[in-house]
Amino acid sequence: MNIAIIGSLLTPVPPSGQGSVELLAYYQALIMARDGHDISLFVPSDSHVPHDRGRIIETGSSVASFTRSVATNSPEEVYGAAYNARLRQVNLSNTLELLKKISAIDVILN
Repeated sequence: MNIAIIGSLLTPVPPSGQGSVELLAYYQALIMARDGHDISLFVPSDSHVPHDRGRIIETGSSVASFTRSVATNSPEEVYGAAYNARLRQVNLSNTLELLKKISAIDVILN
């Protein structure tokens, strides 16, 4: 079965620290891939799934990768408090466009 999993819109999967949604998406992808399903994991940059039946489809920048690019300032300090909301909207829009391009998806999990 071809399964699409929509992970976090902002945090890499698996997360480097806490992140229940990200861990859920990560373990769903690993277990389903191990069980023989083909997995497309829609996540931001810096994500990975160590299985040959799991593929990463990047939906945009993660907060972590963006924060590294602006050195010591957080995105909120650079762009204001609404930065995460804007990045989330952009990555969600990218996810929807990418889903349209993949025609052989049997199930979508979020």
